[in-house]
Amino acid sequence: MKKYKDYHKGLVAKYMDKIYLKTTTIGNVDTDELILDFGGGYGHLADYIIHDNIINYDIVPELSDIEDYTQLKPHTIIVCHVFEHMSKSEIEQTLINFKKMNPKQLIIALPTENIFSKIGVFITKLKSTYEDIPHLITYKEVNQLVEKHFELTKRKYIVFGMTQLSLYEIRRL
Repeated sequence: MKKYKDYHKGLVAKYMDKIYLKTTTIGNVDTDELILDFGGGYGHLADYIIHDNIINYDIVPELSDIEDYTQLKPHTIIVCHVFEHMSKSEIEQTLINFKKMNPKQLIIALPTENIFSKIGVFITKLKSTYEDIPHLITYKEVNQLVEKHFELTKRKYIVFGMTQLSLYEIRRL
């Protein structure tokens, strides 16, 4: 198995800690309902959720709590700094899967790649936030895809505008 690097250290950890904390407060995620942390990697988001009813799913099987996230019926799906690493077609299929799961809310954190993030990359000496997983799509392109399926209810920019945090509900026809 390829060894995957956990970037949750130093300045990157401080940055991600702020994002995780804000992610848990934008929506109603402190319920006893099921939460899916989609693309959760090492599961750091679980440190910020007050209950144990959070399922971590990642494409790396060793980092996942489950094999097939589509079998879940979560109250909340959280996607934190993940979609930018996926192709448009992968995101589209994932959103279709999410919609079938009928969550009450979808929370997405995306990097904006502004001047502050470029300075951060320079300071941390990383080629990008995750140098071994390239960004394939911009946050604006992700927003366009998501908003075809989900209704934006709240959006804010956090950590010097380096991350866009959005709360969505399923777009009902």
